[in-house]
Amino acid sequence: MNDFSVYLTAIGGGGYNAFIKNNSSDADFIRIIIGYTEISGGKRTAKVINSWIISPLQSSCDPVFIQRIHQSVMGGRRVWIAFELMKRHKPRSIPLKSFVALTPAASKWKKTIGSSTNCDIQPIDSVKRLDHLALLD
Repeated sequence: MNDFSVYLTAIGGGGYNAFIKNNSSDADFIRIIIGYTEISGGKRTAKVINSWIISPLQSSCDPVFIQRIHQSVMGGRRVWIAFELMKRHKPRSIPLKSFVALTPAASKWKKTIGSSTNCDIQPIDSVKRLDHLALLD
């Protein structure tokens, strides 16, 4: 079992809600960045949709809604959700670990209402390198 799980739950009509759940981490809160990658002009590019802090997000918390996604706009795109586990410590919070969760291709998302599609979660060095990506308005 991973410290965190990220998944998409089908809500009908091609819509999905993305959730994040702290399963066992001792993190107090997380920094989160959500975006997508697509191939444009023969190159894979990444765009940021949103970024924020979820606090608290402890293992005793319920799953937290992070984004509504419609499958029809994801053709040729893959959603990613990067997050950094943080621990409160004076005078500054301490980053513990960083991860990126990547959705499967949109054609592989489960379609039955209430069913969940799990994201593949991989460790990364930091979410700071994602800050330079173009933020969508």
